[in-house]
Amino acid sequence: MILLLQKGIKSLQLRINEYLDKIHDGALSSLTGSAFSQARKKLHHTVFRELNNRCIVPVFYEGTYNVWDGLRILAVDGSKIRLPLETETEKEFGRKRSANSANKPYYSEALASVLYDVGNRIVLGSFLEPIQVGERELARRHLDVLDKNEDLVIYDRGYMGYLLFALHIQRQILFLCRCQKSSYLEVRELFEKDCAVSSKTITITPSKEARRNMQLWGIKDKKLKESITVRFVRVVLKTGEIEVLATTLLDEEKYPNEIFADLYNERWGAETYYDIIKNRLECEHFSGKSAESVRQDFFSTIFLTNLESIVSKRPEDVLGGKTGNRYPQKVNKNVSFNALKYKAYELLASDEDIETTLERLERLFLMNPTIVRKERAPPRKQISDYDRNRFLKHSRKHCF
Repeated sequence: MILLLQKGIKSLQLRINEYLDKIHDGALSSLTGSAFSQARKKLHHTVFRELNNRCIVPVFYEGTYNVWDGLRILAVDGSKIRLPLETETEKEFGRKRSANSANKPYYSEALASVLYDVGNRIVLGSFLEPIQVGERELARRHLDVLDKNEDLVIYDRGYMGYLLFALHIQRQILFLCRCQKSSYLEVRELFEKDCAVSSKTITITPSKEARRNMQLWGIKDKKLKESITVRFVRVVLKTGEIEVLATTLLDEEKYPNEIFADLYNERWGAETYYDIIKNRLECEHFSGKSAESVRQDFFSTIFLTNLESIVSKRPEDVLGGKTGNRYPQKVNKNVSFNALKYKAYELLASDEDIETTLERLERLFLMNPTIVRKERAPPRKQISDYDRNRFLKHSRKHCF
């Protein structure tokens, strides 16, 4: 399990040799990559999910943590994960036709979905499923781990729909969701430039499509409400662009319209989380080709990010409390994840005093912080596949 957490871009045999050399105090023992690959077949990927659900998440929330108006700010987001195109992964996740490659006409990919506490950088739930499952279905599954009236879940516009809204209201879970312009009449009116109001609280009913999807989701016997009350809020961005948000924060005095732009912007934390696991931790650089190996690598990466959030919590608090700096500081993720890779054995399996290991890591994190420039908003650029591949091959600095 520790070897899986210590994944990198080196060959499997080199990583095994380095690991054995470390745990045997220099007396190198022999173990082939083939033997390791056979042994990992006996390990089920759910071990990392159980470790996350039992040893990381409950421990983190035993202490103090960040909230907004007494609520945890959570974000649900999905992302496509490119997989090795092998017979087993193709059978498990399916394959798609490539639009611009004659040499490799097909590729395989899965849909990842995370329930992410953006204020505390903790993943509460994660899935890796075939693309056909769909983001809304995975979002529905995330609701099983949430507490009523304690969480606010933020969604992008791809999740908008009566069924998901109704399930939140039925379970007393608050939500904030960006709206599609072509949804409800009241939403289309709020998108108009000359609209005189900035907020509407209305009652909506399910469409015929929503009723059909209710049967597909297997919730027809739960008898969701035939109508729900939702507040639509008009938000004008700094660029002049108009967005409309749907929410169950109905009290306009307690939750005025002005707070929703910054509140919805918190969802960006889920986007940056995928940047971490894809680009820094290279979760698409799989250490095996089977479907189980893919899941092992993915869920071990999720576990590693949560472990890093716990280990770096005290240094983050120290850096956040510093005054006199021009910009706020935070822990450098390249440093923290690299250190966790090399200290995974001491943290999780050795007899070394855990506090001693943590103190060493914290000193390292405090020595190499990075700065935060919140006011920066560079425009998003369209990068060609050629430029991206050139960067990944020649210029990228690897964390592992």
